[in-house]
This record gives sequence, C-alpha cells and structure tokens, in this order.
Amino acid sequence: MKSTVTLTVDQTAELIGILKDLVSQTKSKIMSSDLTALSAFPLDAAVPFIYFFHAIPFASDVRFNGDTILLEFSLEHLGLITAEQAEQLKPIDSSFHNLQSQNGTDIVGQVSMDDNALTSLLMATGEINKYYSLRDLVWLRPQAEESINSLSTSVLGAAIPSFLDYGKDKPVDILFTPSQKIYKEGMPTYKKQ
Repeated sequence: MKSTVTLTVDQTAELIGILKDLVSQTKSKIMSSDLTALSAFPLDAAVPFIYFFHAIPFASDVRFNGDTILLEFSLEHLGLITAEQAEQLKPIDSSFHNLQSQNGTDIVGQVSMDDNALTSLLMATGEINKYYSLRDLVWLRPQAEESINSLSTSVLGAAIPSFLDYGKDKPVDILFTPSQKIYKEGMPTYKKQ
C-alpha cells in the first residue's frame, strides 16, 4: 500500500533549517582546519537533500510514496520536444523493483529508463515534421556527391524499367522522415500523381 506524505510549509522550513545548520557547522569546522568534521558529517543523509534541491526543478513529476521519492523527467517538460512529439511516446508505468541490495541493505537511489528515453532523444535531435533528402544531405559525405548526382531515372531504369516512365535522365531523390503524418500524406513537394 502506497501512502503520500506531504510536508507543511513549516515542516519544510524546519527540515531545511536543520540541514543548513548542519552544513554551516561542518563548514566552520573545516575552515578552522578541523578535518575530523567530515567524518562526523552524515553524508548519507545530506547528499540526497542536495540532489533533490537541484533535481526537483527539472522533474516533470515528484511523488513521495512512503519511504521513497519518485522523480520523473521528460524532454517535453524541459521544452526539448513538442506536445505533438510527446503524443507519439507510449505510456509506461515505471516502478522500483529492488528496494534492497542483495545483502539486504536499503538502496539509496535507483535510476530507471524506459524506451521513451531513446525515442525522446531522437525526437529532440531531429525535427519530426520534416523530411530529409539524400541530395540535401550530400554535404555530410562529399565523396558521395558524384554517385548521388548520377542517381537518375535512366540509371535506375536499367535495373527497374518502370523508372523510365517518368522520363529520361530525370533526377531521383530518396526522402525519409520520422513523421507518420508526412509519410501517410506524401512528401509535400513529391506527392504521388
């Protein structure tokens, strides 16, 4: 059974105050060359607070469930993919499976990535509502320019005679797109006749 824990403003302020006092005391001891303060500083308790302080503003969802805190991140929340692109992601219910290590100690943190992470990254690096032309991408491999320029109805017609129906020596281009909409409707300047 999962329970949600919500801290009041006063409880949050008190918790932050305790952490600030502890950090301040440890900093003062270190500044006075008392390095034994580091061994007394509860890093296992403080580091997660530091992480959450910096990570929560980037999270698309934060949930407190019993003794776990779940932070979800999405490229849509960060403005790196559009709402239309996000609609193409599949809903995935993630959960933490192993709350303890093999020797029985509690796990401090866990990272779970689903296949939407890779899809989102690909969407963020390429425009979804765009098509890419082999002829336009020739600058990536200048050595291939001659081969791509010779790609014509006459050359392809030698192997596939139906290409000759489009005329002699007409340039042929290969287009690709990640957009299902463009794929279904046809390329804007290359629609089927």
